[in-house]
Amino acid sequence: MSASEAKLADDSRIAGWLVNYANRCTSYPIPLTLVVYRDGHIARQIKPGLIIFDWDFRESSCQAALCDGTVHGNQVPNCLLYDARSGKKVAKWDGRQGQPPAWVGKLRYE
Repeated sequence: MSASEAKLADDSRIAGWLVNYANRCTSYPIPLTLVVYRDGHIARQIKPGLIIFDWDFRESSCQAALCDGTVHGNQVPNCLLYDARSGKKVAKWDGRQGQPPAWVGKLRYE
């Protein structure tokens, strides 16, 4: 296990990073969990179920946006928006719905 893509939110009270796990189908570890750290402890672990390509905080750090998919890329983009406090999914964009919503921003989705 290792960590990558650490980011500090604009308010400097919240941080997040990806946790990488060994994968027997690749020669490298893959990011499967987003950890949200707030006020000195792990506040949330978000596990969308697929490899996380990119992520970032949204809405003054109250939300976390990420794009996930299969190890070797997606035919259709898949991006998710979570409430960073509760871990609940609040929005989804899968690429078949036209242009990405504003919360997707510049996230990589493959």
